[in-house]
Amino acid sequence: MSQVLLDCCFDAASLAIALCGEAADESADFQLLEVFRLVLEDDAGGNSRSDSRQSCEVAGSGQAAATGVGTAQALSSEQLVLQCLWQVLATWDPQQKRAFVKFVTGSSRLPAPGSEQLLVSFPFVAYSSREQAQLLGTLPQSHTCANTLELPNYPEALTATDPQLMHEWQQYRDQQGWGGDSSRGCPSLTQRCCDVLQERLLVAVSSCNSYGLDALA
Repeated sequence: MSQVLLDCCFDAASLAIALCGEAADESADFQLLEVFRLVLEDDAGGNSRSDSRQSCEVAGSGQAAATGVGTAQALSSEQLVLQCLWQVLATWDPQQKRAFVKFVTGSSRLPAPGSEQLLVSFPFVAYSSREQAQLLGTLPQSHTCANTLELPNYPEALTATDPQLMHEWQQYRDQQGWGGDSSRGCPSLTQRCCDVLQERLLVAVSSCNSYGLDALA
């Protein structure tokens, strides 16, 4: 093998470039939606992930359906989380975005655009109002072996613990169901979800080498 590399004129540095690409300017900004192919996992029904995975990859018009961005259709609570996720990440500086990439992949080096998928799932379950309140303090989690981001369903927790937000969400869903004007969306719920996600995700991303992080939320 070493002779083959020598015949190809590869030294250690040139081999690293060939396999990993040129070192990028870490101060340069980038769009995370251009880096990953988003896959939304649906674990409804309580089935195991291997049995119930239903993926929706971001590609062309599919991007709006998966992220909830740029679509007039009614958003599910999961899509609202994703919409807030991209809004939050868009405000982060390049260093913070690279920390997020490391959080979900294990490396701050950016993959080639579109070469890696980001699997987003919502595995956390809460039934009582007390459990929903606890869910608000739960941090996002990741599994770098499969580029998986696990997010709590913050909108469900917020509406379960705040009657005004519940009323706004229900009114939005009713307007969509009856074909009414829902263009206004859920501004209060969206803002609260963004605020919670911003705080929790920053803690998770900046402290991802530690354990027991939920106690810090």
